[in-house]
Amino acid sequence: AAPKRSVSSREGNQMRVKVHCRVRPDPAVQTSFVSAVPASKGGDTVRLSGDDASWAFDSFLDEATTQANVYARVAEPIVASVLDGYNGTIMAYGQTGSGKTHTMFGTVADPGVIPRSLAHLFGAAERDSAAETTISVSYVQIYNEMLTDLLCPDDDLQRANSLAQAVGRKPTSSLTIREDPAKGVIIENLKAVSVSGVEEAMSVIRDGDDNRVRASTNMNANSSRSHACVIVNVKLRNTSRKRVKRGKLILVDLAGSERVSKSLGDHVYSGVRFSETRAINVSLSALGNCVSALAKKKRHVPFRDAKLTRLLKDSLGGNSMTALVINIAKDPASSSETKSTLAFGSRAMAVTNTRVRINEEVDYEQLYGTLQASLDSRDDQIAELEIALRKTQIELAEARKAQAKSESEKEIVDMQLRTVSVSEEATEQIAALQKEHRAALQAAEERFGETVAQERAKAAAAQEEWYRFEFDLKTEREEHLRTCALLREKQVQLADLETAHDERVAELLEEVRASNEKADALAHSLNNAFEERRLLNARTAKLEARLTEGKVIEERGLKLMERLTSRVEVLERKRAGAGDSDDNTRFGGDEDDEYDRRSSGRASSRSFDCAPRHGSRRLLDRSESAAQARAGARKPRLPTAARQPPRGSKLTPAGLLPAAIKQPYQQPAAAAAAVAARRSAAASILRF
Repeated sequence: AAPKRSVSSREGNQMRVKVHCRVRPDPAVQTSFVSAVPASKGGDTVRLSGDDASWAFDSFLDEATTQANVYARVAEPIVASVLDGYNGTIMAYGQTGSGKTHTMFGTVADPGVIPRSLAHLFGAAERDSAAETTISVSYVQIYNEMLTDLLCPDDDLQRANSLAQAVGRKPTSSLTIREDPAKGVIIENLKAVSVSGVEEAMSVIRDGDDNRVRASTNMNANSSRSHACVIVNVKLRNTSRKRVKRGKLILVDLAGSERVSKSLGDHVYSGVRFSETRAINVSLSALGNCVSALAKKKRHVPFRDAKLTRLLKDSLGGNSMTALVINIAKDPASSSETKSTLAFGSRAMAVTNTRVRINEEVDYEQLYGTLQASLDSRDDQIAELEIALRKTQIELAEARKAQAKSESEKEIVDMQLRTVSVSEEATEQIAALQKEHRAALQAAEERFGETVAQERAKAAAAQEEWYRFEFDLKTEREEHLRTCALLREKQVQLADLETAHDERVAELLEEVRASNEKADALAHSLNNAFEERRLLNARTAKLEARLTEGKVIEERGLKLMERLTSRVEVLERKRAGAGDSDDNTRFGGDEDDEYDRRSSGRASSRSFDCAPRHGSRRLLDRSESAAQARAGARKPRLPTAARQPPRGSKLTPAGLLPAAIKQPYQQPAAAAAAVAARRSAAASILRF
């Protein structure tokens, strides 16, 4: 049947959790303090007598609502979506004794959500002949934060856990909750029983329900002491499209929230019942925290705080269509528990499942079967072609033998005719017979030739088809093996990445908490850094001004160094010329003019970049060493009068020479010392 109401408000792949409020029928209470009125935007608004607060839900199911109406309003749209390949979750929440188990299981005469859901699934599977539907059932419980398989109970493990509880240790479980990137939340080592009908499925669930923990309390004589979860896996294989859809229906009967003072007594704070009550309240509190975080759109949702929230991670905010039934009592004595339940349902109304999608994938099993059938068919065709090829080869060999036999008979007849002399009439008859024989032989050759050509063409076509089949078969097998290997590798990688992601998220959350603690200290340090930066900027401005002044001084020093270097070179060349020739040659006007022109040319063509500074320093060092060597080995010069140039010489007048140039011609030792001093001053300027 088509769903009577939409499953949820859809925005792309987002679907809001549907919340329905149901009041438990209680003949002992005549007047109910719970009422409801239709809301303006759809749904119903619930109010309590004597309270101004109100809570809006998708529907209000009063005590007169039948189990059939509850299923039609709450579960039928979810179950229909599971048949389309979606995941669905139906939960019953409320205080102990509010009718959660009755809503989910019901009775034999008046079945609840679980039996009706199974009947819906099997009925749809029988009507849909285009798809092969496989349904399996699993049943688990969460008791004292321990996940156990009710369809495969471990008696030794239960006894060990009972002993561990007695000594105050934490119980253990053989089941592990794991998150798969493709399948979502899965339970490892969980037994799944394939069922073919409603009666068989309910028999399996009743067998598991016998292993569920129940006890009597002050609030409920048959109180469930654990959270029960029936998981129905539906696989729909479409043989025509070679696709498979996997829907999962989770039916949760939560344990009731309760106060220790009401359910156990005022002074009971130890024992098994107290441990059960504490574990139930802790897990329900964790569920409330997750719902609150999802309703407020927080980035971190504490799903790992309890086994229950980890199991329902896909149902709350993940890949599932979810419906929640909050069960309340109409007795005013339970008003505080009723308000708490209504508040929980109101928060759940704001939860949106953001990753809802159809779980459809390629049917690798069907593809493998189809490929195997194709391979078998091709093997049969190849075998038939081989048989036909062998038969053709045999017929060809027989034809060749017949041809050889006829040729040999012809040769024998020819030999006999050549050796026997016959009459003209016999010769004509023999010629006619030979003609007929040749015609028959030619016809037989043509017939067998055509047959041989046809058989050869068939053999060649069969061989070519064989090669093509063999190549296609090899290619398909290799591609299939590569696809399977790549699929397994990617599944392992995705599982490892999910585990690493969870661990990394936990580490990052711890780092975030540590970072928040350091935030104030870093802010103070940042203010100090800004102040230091301002002071450094001021000092930097001063240093830049001094650097500008230093660059100006450096340029002046370079220019002075170049002038000194030019004068030293001129002086060195003149001194070298004075030591190697006589006075007339040494002081010749033409040579001096040429020498001055060359010196001035070198001085004017010198570049004032960084490279000449280092070259000039080396030049000064070599000139100084050479001057000292010559000063030590120079002979005493003639008096000044003896070294005067002759009359009519073009030598520059001595009065026009600078004192630094005239002095070496008069006093060699003093001149060498003066040159060395000037070189030292030039080197100092260069270093500066």
